[in-house]
Amino acid sequence: MALTDVQAAVLQAVADAIAESLHGGDPLSNDALAEAFREAILAENADAGDEAEARCRALRDHLAEELRRALAAAPETAYLLQQRPGLPSVPPSVRVEIRGTAGRSVLGNAFAVGNAAECEVQAVGDPTVKPVQCIVVPLPRGIVVADLWSGGGTRITWARSIGEPASPISAPAQRAAFIVPHGERVVLRIGARTTITLGPSAKKMSKLTRKEALAGAAGKLAGAAAKAAAATTARKDMAIVVPKPPSPPGQQKKLSSSRAGSSQASTSFESLFTRCHSGSSSRSRSPSHRVQQLQGGCDM
Repeated sequence: MALTDVQAAVLQAVADAIAESLHGGDPLSNDALAEAFREAILAENADAGDEAEARCRALRDHLAEELRRALAAAPETAYLLQQRPGLPSVPPSVRVEIRGTAGRSVLGNAFAVGNAAECEVQAVGDPTVKPVQCIVVPLPRGIVVADLWSGGGTRITWARSIGEPASPISAPAQRAAFIVPHGERVVLRIGARTTITLGPSAKKMSKLTRKEALAGAAGKLAGAAAKAAAATTARKDMAIVVPKPPSPPGQQKKLSSSRAGSSQASTSFESLFTRCHSGSSSRSRSPSHRVQQLQGGCDM
């Protein structure tokens, strides 16, 4: 469904302001632009009928299209538009929880958060939440959150990758836009008693954390084993074989003479033993004859 020229101009200006806030750090301080954008969002309630729903969807689709155009023009933000491998080109759904209750996945190119009925994500019961608190635009490489209207500031109170206390992201004097990475669980405080959570459920995140811890432990063990193997190889390479020093010449002659004498003595003893044994094995009927044989055979 076609938008009016005024609506198209407002959405283009809003997209440019969000892109400048993301890559240049500029605050979203144009109150007149924020008011015109708020009126455009609150002008249609998707629950009023099919035509109203189509107009609401066209407004958000056009904003996302203009934001993509503005982000592509700057190298600092063009990466947000790069398609992730293996994933469809349609905008990823965003899981949202209000005050930590059961979450739901929100589909679409953009959606609004606030206490007004015209917002896709409604936070009722907290008067400190604005009718339109922020606009959310999912992109291939991250989720853009733009706070153009907050009077109390939109703050990150907890994130899995941020081990710090609550830090202001957007304040009344400097409303801003920021990026929430896909797959990360981030809690945003948007009012005195209201938080919204973007990302996977706490149960799923705990499983991912355990898997990451196990993977990290396995990586450390593998690294330690590799270092130990490298150290062992290095020690082997550095080992020095010390040759046995040769014996002095005089000692070598003494050893040779000693070995030769031992060999001659062994030979004489073996000859004597053989002669004695052969003589003793002779069979003679006369004892005196045997004594003579022994005396003759064993005579040295």
